[in-house]
Amino acid sequence: MIDRIGRRKPLLWGTIGITIALICEAVVNSQIDTKNPQKSLSIAGVFFLFCVTVIFSCKSITLPSLPPTVRQEQH
Repeated sequence: MIDRIGRRKPLLWGTIGITIALICEAVVNSQIDTKNPQKSLSIAGVFFLFCVTVIFSCKSITLPSLPPTVRQEQH
């Protein structure tokens, strides 16, 4: 799949996904009242942080390391 798509498109989509998740988390966290915190908003903030972690570990960590491995196997 990497040979057909390349590295740039998945990394770009991963960056866009992380950006959207962090914007959503910022919006959710801006709505939290420190005097009267709401549990549902805190759960939503943790969910978006989890999304960032999943997207980062799927796209940004694994993709750059694959092509050098493939190049070594071809020689």
